[in-house]
Amino acid sequence: MCITVFASACSKTDGVPESPPPINENPKKLIHIEWDHESEKVISHDVPQANYGRVHRIGKDTLFLIYRSGRQKGHINIALRKSFDNGETWQPVKIIVPDNDPDYYGFGGGELLVLKNGWVLLVNEGRGLPDNNEKNNIQLRISKDRGETWGPRIIVAKGRSWEPAMIQLPDGEVQVYYSSEAKWWPSPEPRPQEILMCRSTDNGESWSAPETVSFTENTRDGMAVPLLLANGKGIVFAIENVGLARSPWIMYSSVADNWHYPDLGTVANGRRWRAVQEDMHGGAPYLVQLPSGETLLSCHIGGGRNIAKWRFSTMAVFVGDEEAKNFRERSYPWPDLPSDRGFITNSLFVKDENTVVAIGTATYAGTAKTEIVWKEGRIVRSGIKFH
Repeated sequence: MCITVFASACSKTDGVPESPPPINENPKKLIHIEWDHESEKVISHDVPQANYGRVHRIGKDTLFLIYRSGRQKGHINIALRKSFDNGETWQPVKIIVPDNDPDYYGFGGGELLVLKNGWVLLVNEGRGLPDNNEKNNIQLRISKDRGETWGPRIIVAKGRSWEPAMIQLPDGEVQVYYSSEAKWWPSPEPRPQEILMCRSTDNGESWSAPETVSFTENTRDGMAVPLLLANGKGIVFAIENVGLARSPWIMYSSVADNWHYPDLGTVANGRRWRAVQEDMHGGAPYLVQLPSGETLLSCHIGGGRNIAKWRFSTMAVFVGDEEAKNFRERSYPWPDLPSDRGFITNSLFVKDENTVVAIGTATYAGTAKTEIVWKEGRIVRSGIKFH
């Protein structure tokens, strides 16, 4: 069953001026997603906590699943599982970043990137002991043999930071985007937070100093997920904003300018826009693009349910155009979820031109246990057009 809700425009958001929803000048057939409930399965290993699951294709039938795992209290590690049959079955878990390092109390936010030369990059946050700007960092490992072995830790940047993600540009430059409150630490909470970006021109072996690419005064821009749009349409990343009533947002740069602007992206200069025009706050966004050009955005929201805690939010998926605008056609991978269960810190994986996969972090009442769940959705082209 596919649940569809059409968006309505909104004129302002907590003092941040908004332009009208952008008009798609090149209409295409609108799609919607029909979620296959029989495809649902747990793909994390048996562990008290598994969350922030991300799936990436390494070869024709080979998929890598990366996620944060560990005990309900204490240290957290980064786990990897491989599938050699396009996600049907998964190999035993391998811990890539172990939780026994005396300089850290845990790791998280793992993401993968397959480079043009075949190397695989793993980036994650390192939560140091003590938990301060000097010990906390964004760190990276390189595999040159398709994930069989991993090189030593490379420090991308220091500071209280989390939720890194990566892209590679057509000229080979690799970029890491991440959330940081390092400038404001250790001021009292709630602290502001910005999105920083570092560059590498040698396939991840060395990194530039961080650059600010998103900041909203007195709020927390976070959980950036970058995407290089097809056909030269630009670079975008989706963010949540803790502090504004509505979220998520999209930030934009042309490939040619590559964030070398004299100012940050704003609604006024057209390089920042609210992703969904509905009156909602979506957290932990994730952004992908289909081979046919449409973009898909997921986030976790209340979903019209009376929930006691944010961890019982549910996953929603929206369909946008090839410029990461005009997001609508809301669907729920888990449409009838009771109020004492949740799917949070989710992601999307494009399996093929007709299939997208929701990768959800399942939560349950009465226990801190979480696990990574896979559910497939069929892309249906309805003939309705953007207008």
